Amino acid sequence: MIKLKDLLKERTSVGDEYVGTARLKDGRQVQLLRSNEADSHSIGKKYGIKKHDYYLLVKGKGASYVVDTGTHILKKAAKWAQGYIQRRMSGTGKERFV
Repeated sequence: MIKLKDLLKERTSVGDEYVGTARLKDGRQVQLLRSNEADSHSIGKKYGIKKHDYYLLVKGKGASYVVDTGTHILKKAAKWAQGYIQRRMSGTGKERFV
């Protein structure tokens, strides 16, 4: 897990491929993105996530951070993210990335 001081300055729409966002009841957002090392605006490249691997961008009150899923397969990454939300973020595990 990589904590970021000010993630709002990052330009995710330019560098990495956006897959979807899941929202929790307390207002936090979990975005699933795919790293693109070829782009200079890639958050994945900046924080050492392998090319074409998926990662979670968690935005909430007080803290924003990046979590690497460790896979380049979308279905597997989404399933892992559901489990992560359930284990670490008090979610139901039924959240969908829309």
